[in-house]
Amino acid sequence: MCKGAGSRRGQVTFCSCKVYIGVQKWDIMRVTLTDKVREKIVASRQQVFLRHDFDDLGHYRQISRALSRLENEYVIIHAGHGVYAKPKIASKPELVVQKLTRRLGKRVNRTLKLGGTRVYLGKTITIVRAQQRLDRLKLLMAQTVLQQHSIAEIRKSSLEALRRWKLRDSWNPAYSEWERLLRTGTDDEICEIMTSPKEEPCNRLRQSPPYVDLLDDETMERLRETR
Repeated sequence: MCKGAGSRRGQVTFCSCKVYIGVQKWDIMRVTLTDKVREKIVASRQQVFLRHDFDDLGHYRQISRALSRLENEYVIIHAGHGVYAKPKIASKPELVVQKLTRRLGKRVNRTLKLGGTRVYLGKTITIVRAQQRLDRLKLLMAQTVLQQHSIAEIRKSSLEALRRWKLRDSWNPAYSEWERLLRTGTDDEICEIMTSPKEEPCNRLRQSPPYVDLLDDETMERLRETR
């Protein structure tokens, strides 16, 4: 056995190679760069990592590929440009922000994506959760429809969509409320539902908008980018 080699029952280690002794053959497995990065992550007490924490292990592109593989294995989460976090802490955006600002300082401009939550770091810290982003998108959709169409056009298009969905058996209780509003509600009542920040019933009904046919794909893409 060479200097620096170690052994234990069923396994002999030579430098960077591990040899596992089986009944009929020896299986040689090299320690890869991905293994080294994984071991560093698992062994570290850090919960949030920066890209340069792994520079001592290999070249930039090699490290990027290793981190990508470990993302697929759910060993680590890519939270933003040059920022990674262990999965357990990724579900706690406030804690990620605390640990990141401790390492980088308060004067940092970053956008983090932690599951369905987005965190904007700058002069102020803004945490926008998935439902908040969805609510914002639905409000932008309603405001855009009102800017581009009259209430009469909105009534007509929406009632046609509701009739179509009812025939397809694609119905939910909110559609019944929309149908009553569009048939008997005033213009002001429709505008309030489409623009008011109140949760009940305005925001709730905007989650099931019957006026989606009035928004083309290009407009929807633009609204998703600006929400």
